[in-house]
Amino acid sequence: MKNLILIFVLIFSLKFYAQDPQLFENTWYLHNLIINGQTLPPPSNSEVPYIPLDFFENGNDDFTTTVCNSFSGTLVYGGSENFTIQDYSLTLIFCDLEENTIYEGIYLGFFFDPTTQDPYIEPFPYTITVNGSAKTLIIENVNG
Repeated sequence: MKNLILIFVLIFSLKFYAQDPQLFENTWYLHNLIINGQTLPPPSNSEVPYIPLDFFENGNDDFTTTVCNSFSGTLVYGGSENFTIQDYSLTLIFCDLEENTIYEGIYLGFFFDPTTQDPYIEPFPYTITVNGSAKTLIIENVNG
């Protein structure tokens, strides 16, 4: 089975709060998208200098990420190390640069079931590792 992994790297100071504090207290930046062992770093240009991912502990447990389009929604957490996506929205604009259009399709495809065109219903397991002041968020797509 194809194993997809997103690696987000954060270079911020370590803070401890309630359960999963790193997830909510930081903006994560896409470092690599790994598909079948192939590392696909994100583009970095005037249109897309970086790809952020934010999680919000605001009563709705929202998230948002942006390449050219913004993808956001509500998360449901299953335990402390996985989530599913519900009630989402996605803007429908075009990237000016082809490399961004291609990468956005691959990146957003990580979250969406190609047969239903909705986010996968299976949970996305994640882990957070800390190395000094750097944190890494790894999100896995168990559907391959």
